[in-house]
Amino acid sequence: MTYYNKHLQIYLTMTCYNKQLQTCLTMTCYNKHLQTCLTITYYNKHLQTCLTMTYYNIHLQTCLTMTCYNKQLQTCLTITYYNKHLQIYLTITYYKKHLQICLTMTYYNKHLQTCLTMTCYIEHLQTCLTITYYNKHLQTCLTMTYYNKHLQIYLTMTCYNKHLQTCLTITYYNKHLQICLTMTYYNIHLQTCLTMTYYNKHLQIYLTMTYYNKHLQIYLTMTYYNKHLQIYLTMTCYNKQLQTCLTMTCYNKHLQTCLTMTYYNKHLQTCLTMTYYNIHLQTCLTMTCYNKQLQTCLTITYYNKHLQIYLTITYYNKHLQICLTMTCYNEHLQIYFTMTCYNKQLQTCLTMTYYNKHLQTCLTMTCYIEHLQTCLTMK
Repeated sequence: MTYYNKHLQIYLTMTCYNKQLQTCLTMTCYNKHLQTCLTITYYNKHLQTCLTMTYYNIHLQTCLTMTCYNKQLQTCLTITYYNKHLQIYLTITYYKKHLQICLTMTYYNKHLQTCLTMTCYIEHLQTCLTITYYNKHLQTCLTMTYYNKHLQIYLTMTCYNKHLQTCLTITYYNKHLQICLTMTYYNIHLQTCLTMTYYNKHLQIYLTMTYYNKHLQIYLTMTYYNKHLQIYLTMTCYNKQLQTCLTMTCYNKHLQTCLTMTYYNKHLQTCLTMTYYNIHLQTCLTMTCYNKQLQTCLTITYYNKHLQIYLTITYYNKHLQICLTMTCYNEHLQIYFTMTCYNKQLQTCLTMTYYNKHLQTCLTMTCYIEHLQTCLTMK
C-alpha cells in the first residue's frame, strides 16, 4: 500500500506479508508538516521474531531507534533515545541467552546535569553489577560495584557530595559469611572523620573504630575483640573543648574479668583511676580520685576472696585539713576494724579499733583535742 497527500504533506508505504502467519511487516510514514518520520520492520517466523523501529521528529528534536530480536527467547533488545530540546540521551542494551543475561544502560541529561551508567551481568547468578551516577547541580557522584560468585559477595561503594562536603567509602566482603567490612566517612563542613573496620570469621569478631570531630574537638578510638565471647575492649576518648580524657580497657575470659579505667578533667581538675579484677569473684578493686580544685584525694582498695573481705580507705582534704584512714577486715565475720581521723583546723585526732572474734569483742578508742589539751582513751 502507498498513500500520498500533498496538502497534508503525508507519505505512507506499507507492506504486509503473511504466509500462514510466518508474517512480515514493513511500514514507512513521513509527515513533512509535523517533520516526523517513522519506519518499522517486523518479522515473525513462528515467533523467532525480529523488530526494528526508527522514529524521528525534527520539530521536537527527538530520535528513537529500537531493535528487538528473539530466537526462541534467547532475546536481544537495544534502544536509543535522543531529545535535543530536553537535552536527554538514553541507550539501553539487553541480552539474555537462557538467563545468562547482560544489561547496559547509559542516561545523560544535560539540562539537569545528570549522568547514569549501569552494567548488570548474570551468568546463572554469578552476578556482576556496576553503577555510576553523577549530578553536577547537586554536586554528587556515586559509584558502586557488586560481585557475587555464588554468594561469596564483594561490594564497594563511593559517594561524594561537594556541596555538603561529604565523602563516604564502603567495602564489604563475604566469603560464606566470614565477612569483612571497612568504612570511611568524611565531612569537611562539620569537620568530622570516621573510619571503621569490622571482621567476623564465623563470629570470632574484630572491630576497630576511629572518630574525629574538629569542630567539637573530640577524638575517639575503639578496638573490640570477641573470640566466642572471651572479649577484649580498649577505648580512648579525648575532648579538647571540655578538656577531658577517658581511657578504658575491659577483658573478660569467660567472666574472669579485668577492667582498668582512667578519667581526667582539666577544667574540673579531677583525675580518676580504677582497676577491677575478678577471677570467679575472688575480686579485687582499687580506685583513686583526686581533685586539685577542691584539694581532695580519695583511695579505696577492696579485696574479697570468697567474702573473707579486706578494705582500706584513705581520704584527704587539704582545704578542710582533714585526713581519714580506715581499714576493715572480715575473715568470715571474725571482724577487725581500725579508723583514724585527723582534723588540723579543729586540732582533733580520733583513733578507733574494733575487734570481734565471734563476739568476744574488743573496742579501743582514743580522742585527742590539742586546743583543749584533752585526751580520752576508752577500752
